[in-house]
Amino acid sequence: MVALEDPDSSCRLLALRGLGQERAQLDTRKLCERMESRELSSLDEEEKDLLFHVLGAMGDDRAVPMLQILLRGGWFGSRRHQKTWQRAAATLAKIGSPSAIEVMAKASRSRRRALAAVCSAALSQVIGEQR
Repeated sequence: MVALEDPDSSCRLLALRGLGQERAQLDTRKLCERMESRELSSLDEEEKDLLFHVLGAMGDDRAVPMLQILLRGGWFGSRRHQKTWQRAAATLAKIGSPSAIEVMAKASRSRRRALAAVCSAALSQVIGEQR
């Protein structure tokens, strides 16, 4: 989707909102490429939130490896890790596949307390929904 590459953030935000509302079928690989780019750390918080929201709404298991990388620390500075972990864990919970659950379970046992707490909460949400 060309609009996601637009240099104007307002165009990118409109495209993401539309994708989230319409549940449009977007190639998961394209969205993951966008999220894996080094540019992601320079996006504003609203755009990051929308990127993760759309990815979760798509529910595509092909996003799990990229989200797992983000839970390992990803490409962001340490001050941003916790918010990134929250977004990634929430997205994994929305996907809810066995591989997404496995990634959250493993991260919930992390030595990094903040990461373990975020993933435990997301995992509890998924388990609660399955009951």
